[in-house]
Amino acid sequence: MTGGGHWGSSGELLDAIYRTKPKVHLFGHIHEQRGHWDKAGSQYQGGVEYRPNPHSGQVFRPNGPPPQNYPVEVESNNAMANQPSVDHSWTGVWAPQHIVGRPRVIIARKQPDGWHFASEA
Repeated sequence: MTGGGHWGSSGELLDAIYRTKPKVHLFGHIHEQRGHWDKAGSQYQGGVEYRPNPHSGQVFRPNGPPPQNYPVEVESNNAMANQPSVDHSWTGVWAPQHIVGRPRVIIARKQPDGWHFASEA
């Protein structure tokens, strides 16, 4: 989800996701959603991990999970560097540039009904 308040970034990308139903959606550099979401049944678990100040528990615009009908098992916005000027305007704290998240592993498991995926930080 972006600051514009919608999933999928562009209408074309969102349409492609619903049409093709990928099991994993990997992308980067959307500050509002730096983190990961794993689907468990019909609910998503996970959340935003982007911290403008690495020593704070405060996260950047903690938007909610994907909608329940979103067709992916893992939604992962991967590592990126922060933007000190943007983060400062939001937090009032100046922190030097740094990588903003722990590494993540995407795990693929073959099961009788096909491949399934999960993420671990």
